[in-house]
Amino acid sequence: MAEGALLDLVCGPASPLPETYQRYRLVAHLGSGGQAEVYRAVRLCGGVSSAPMTVKVFRVDPRRPLVDELRSWDKGDG
Repeated sequence: MAEGALLDLVCGPASPLPETYQRYRLVAHLGSGGQAEVYRAVRLCGGVSSAPMTVKVFRVDPRRPLVDELRSWDKGDG
């Protein structure tokens, strides 16, 4: 991971409304395993950073149907 990399995430339903779009700055790679990479990140909003939080970035397995992947992540298998 490049130092200070940006990761853009859409949280909730995809929508043109600005509150559905959130930006996170990844500050450290904490580890990987199972179905996800785990990072320490801060949320950026209006030029202000939040307190650090943990962000999981799930990997899609192309051999499985996407609906099965989403159900697996929702159950906490990631």
